[in-house]
Amino acid sequence: MATFTITISDRTNKTKHLLGLIKEIAKTEKDYISIGFAPNSETVKALEDSSSGRVTKTKTKDEFFAKLNS
Repeated sequence: MATFTITISDRTNKTKHLLGLIKEIAKTEKDYISIGFAPNSETVKALEDSSSGRVTKTKTKDEFFAKLNS
């Protein structure tokens, strides 16, 4: 058995359809197909920032949006 890693962007209709087909096949072929999920690099960085305390703290939502826009 071979292992393949395929990166699929789920932002277009074609790739969403392809991903849906793969997931449907995986439901019936559990012995042959397994699907893993890995977060993208932006999510990994955000999780690392959160764990290390590099976060933006504000008291109000207006203050938060002011910091985002600055």
